[in-house]
Amino acid sequence: SPSQGPKRLNRTEEGKRGKIQLPREIFQSLSTRTAQVVVTVLNIQQLHMFKEQNQTGQVLDNTVVGIKVGEKSISGLQNPVQLTFTHGQLPSGTHGHCPVPSAGQTGGWSTSGCVTQPGDNGTVCSCHHLTFFTLLLTPALDRATVQALVTVATAGCGVAMAFSIFTIAFCIFLRCRLRSEDTLRVNLGLHMNLMGSLFLLNLAFLLNSGLSNGSQPWACRVLGGVTHYCVLCCFTWMALEGFHFYLLFVKVLGTYIHHYLLKLSLLGWGFPAVVVLVAGTIGSYGEYLIQTVEHQVI
Repeated sequence: SPSQGPKRLNRTEEGKRGKIQLPREIFQSLSTRTAQVVVTVLNIQQLHMFKEQNQTGQVLDNTVVGIKVGEKSISGLQNPVQLTFTHGQLPSGTHGHCPVPSAGQTGGWSTSGCVTQPGDNGTVCSCHHLTFFTLLLTPALDRATVQALVTVATAGCGVAMAFSIFTIAFCIFLRCRLRSEDTLRVNLGLHMNLMGSLFLLNLAFLLNSGLSNGSQPWACRVLGGVTHYCVLCCFTWMALEGFHFYLLFVKVLGTYIHHYLLKLSLLGWGFPAVVVLVAGTIGSYGEYLIQTVEHQVI
């Protein structure tokens, strides 16, 4: 820590030394021929720094490494900075990844701009900017547990899809039998749309489970957009159901709206599409990997 000042490593600490590799482009971008390279090693437990509310991960050895070259902030590097955190076998049920301090007001960590490369004797963090770095150990699932959870979730989605189809078919049957009851037909139409959105959401989850492994980056973006759209459709149709019940039981009189169900359908299916289109335009969808303790991608 800073209060202790610099010191020599003893034989025990030498085996735990890490390694820092700075790309040449950092020094080529500097305006001066010489620059001071400052490496700071902090014990965050003693200094009570980088605390996050409800943090589930643990910083390896409570150590954070800060790197600064010159006086300017350096980011957007083509060749990443590489830091090697040397360690033995990680605790059972944990997975190490390379975060940096979050820019938000809540503190904590963010994985933006860094790639984690786990190894037998250490973990290599490749980052495209200079800041504080560490190795954060977070809980991870073993492969057997993951497979059990995926199986249960897949079966649940299949059952939900089956009942959604049954409910939609039953609503269609009632609409055909009760052609003269306009209010009831509107109610059934709302229920059908809500069930349809739930059916699509479960279908999107099954597509994610089946097509995620080995998919191209564009496929991940498409699946992310489709899943986001289905989730928003569910929430939108639930809100429209609540609005409809408000008209039925609170307003009651004077609530006739021309082409009411058509207008609700345009809102229920169209509004989520606009949100997803905007989110896709700004690059919100992409590949996200979840790994087990054996570093296998789920």
